[in-house]
Amino acid sequence: MQDYQPWREMTPGGRGMDAYVPLLQTLAWVLLIACVVVAFRKPLKELADVIVKRVKAGAGVEAGVSPTGPYFKLNELREKLPRYEPEAATEAAVAPAGVVAPAGAEPLAGDDLPEPVSPSAREVWERYRDQLKERSHRIHLVHVISPSTRPGQRFDLFIYLKAAMKGDLADVKQAQFFLGRHWGNKVFASSNQDGLIGFSTSAWGSTLCVCRIVFKDGSHAVLSRYLDFEMAPVFDTGTLAAP
Repeated sequence: MQDYQPWREMTPGGRGMDAYVPLLQTLAWVLLIACVVVAFRKPLKELADVIVKRVKAGAGVEAGVSPTGPYFKLNELREKLPRYEPEAATEAAVAPAGVVAPAGAEPLAGDDLPEPVSPSAREVWERYRDQLKERSHRIHLVHVISPSTRPGQRFDLFIYLKAAMKGDLADVKQAQFFLGRHWGNKVFASSNQDGLIGFSTSAWGSTLCVCRIVFKDGSHAVLSRYLDFEMAPVFDTGTLAAP
């Protein structure tokens, strides 16, 4: 004979109490999380303030390791990346010495993408995305910003290559960066520097960076990235440049 379990009896509405167990468990978790947040709101706020202060000071804040390798600290970026200053010159672009520009690549099959209104059209988009990843050897262009102390500049910029899963920076022979007329229309070349391929600079406003990656197998890929300041509110700098 089974033990008597009153909560299993039918309720006046005709439903057993078991039906309410998942709801009660969910409510219990919600209440527990709310109590933890309320109880530790001051330490959590202090921790957030410390993280923001460390970022403003240019110190690294590590939250772990990504599947594609460790994140670089700002101080490490400052020390290892070559630096190029912005200028007002408008001279012709200069090719890096000793680098032979590879022949132009054929357009990707998906350059003329169809409207994604059918499964077959969406497959074209998927193939195009895969082609982009393969052409760049799964290497991407990224950037980090930090408030600048240089006169007339708002942020220091750290622009470098990042290998995604299955990508390898060891495949890169050289990367060539172009920022336009405020950097003298020059092409800046960078090779592997202790696991980093990129450069640093400063700017008072956002700009477009074009990067050509030359691979050791003779192929190349052209990437671009808008070096925006969308993270500026984190630093509370407003819109003012450094004095």
